[in-house]
Amino acid sequence: MAAVVRYTLLRLLITGGVVGALWLAGVRNAWLLVLLGVLGGALLSPFLLRKQRDEVAAALANRMQTVQQRRDAASPPSRAEGEADSQAQP
Repeated sequence: MAAVVRYTLLRLLITGGVVGALWLAGVRNAWLLVLLGVLGGALLSPFLLRKQRDEVAAALANRMQTVQQRRDAASPPSRAEGEADSQAQP
């Protein structure tokens, strides 16, 4: 989950950078700064954080696979699987 935390922090930094740039450009309305900062961060993040986003996707996919394997190992075989196994053996 370190990849998710890193990605989130980087997105917040990008948003803060946009807000800072807008402040230096003369935008002083707080609501407008927040709105444009969030929109600017949302537009820039897919391009600037492509590698980190791919790492997050891989980490989440691995986590889901691990959870699914644990769930499969913990659950008893269903009735249909048990009947198929008994029919396969002579």
